[in-house]
Amino acid sequence: MILAECAEWLAVDKPAGIPTIADRQGNPGLVEALSRDRGERLWVVHRLDREVGGVLLIARTAAAHRALNGAFEQRLARKT
Repeated sequence: MILAECAEWLAVDKPAGIPTIADRQGNPGLVEALSRDRGERLWVVHRLDREVGGVLLIARTAAAHRALNGAFEQRLARKT
């Protein structure tokens, strides 16, 4: 499920049918499950809808989260 990782981020292959973050019923999403399994706090950089599968970028540090969010906001990161 983890495609690549470094000290700042994880790239994960999110399967369709699993939410990125917890849903309104309290069911954990992929990020919460990974955080629990890995024993580290993780930050969502962007989301994919529950029905959509694909590569999800997750920050491992607050600084990486800020930098990656900035890259998406400034359209420096591309999604295909």
